[in-house]
Amino acid sequence: MALAFVPCMLSGCGSPPQIAHRAYSDAEIKEFAQGMLGRSALSPDKYEKYKKALATP
Repeated sequence: MALAFVPCMLSGCGSPPQIAHRAYSDAEIKEFAQGMLGRSALSPDKYEKYKKALATP
């Protein structure tokens, strides 16, 4: 009986818990991209180009 119990206990611990994922909104994605742009080491020309692209809807 004990030998049958051990595999049952181990099988419950074998799979990690699933984390609930949610979709990010467009505003959250844009905010993240703007933050990354601000921390980048781009040339001023490229920085303005990407900043303008992020500002357009």
